[in-house]
Amino acid sequence: MVKLVFISLFLFASVNAFSKKSIRLATLDWKPYVGRNLHNNGFIYEVVKKAFEKVGYDVEISFYPFARAINEAKTGKLDGYFPEYQSKELEKNFLFSDPYFHGPVGFVRKKKHFSDLVTSPNMQDFSVLKDKRVGVVRGYTNTRAFDAATGFTRVFSSGDSKNLQMLFYGRLDAAFIDVNVANYLLINELQRKHKGIVDSIEFVFPALDMRKFYTCFTKNNKNSAEYLKDFNLGLSLLIKDGTFQKILEEHKLLYM
Repeated sequence: MVKLVFISLFLFASVNAFSKKSIRLATLDWKPYVGRNLHNNGFIYEVVKKAFEKVGYDVEISFYPFARAINEAKTGKLDGYFPEYQSKELEKNFLFSDPYFHGPVGFVRKKKHFSDLVTSPNMQDFSVLKDKRVGVVRGYTNTRAFDAATGFTRVFSSGDSKNLQMLFYGRLDAAFIDVNVANYLLINELQRKHKGIVDSIEFVFPALDMRKFYTCFTKNNKNSAEYLKDFNLGLSLLIKDGTFQKILEEHKLLYM
């Protein structure tokens, strides 16, 4: 009898081991939301990982430059990526999860420069940018109206940190950025190397928009619909049991 029980338990454990789901995702260093040297790799990283773990997944998350993260997921080399803003263009290749946070986005400028740059929530008219140089990150979607606007020069860079430095040294008139990202980079990374940069750059309030964050799953994978369903379930469970709020409080984001 003991031998039969042991065999039954072994078979049960073996089946469970082989039936455990796994997923491979890409992300980027986008502090303070996600980053390799942040506590638990950042608020967004922790939420995505725990949402999947909540519903029984092994989760592998790799860091890439953002344009590469999108491409690795789009081609099916990885199952998805995060965080992302929703856009019609991306919906051609990706399924979007339920949103799990939002960040205030808009322009930064150098103090006492470009003083006529006035913003408003859901801004549609960007004629104020006429003939200006505006920094954007390659591969990012911003607001739909801003991405469609013309009459100014978009200067593409590899990241927000680069844009802030170019702004400081006069190579840009403004840059599009998330206010939490701008504050983190200025205070925690850039002020050590660029004296005076924190006091020289300001975010132009009010923010243009509060952009929601999503996890994207490639349509080049037959399992993506299942991943989407499972992630949304795990996320709802994190919110319901208070884990989501606990994670948020631990990371102490400034603007929400």
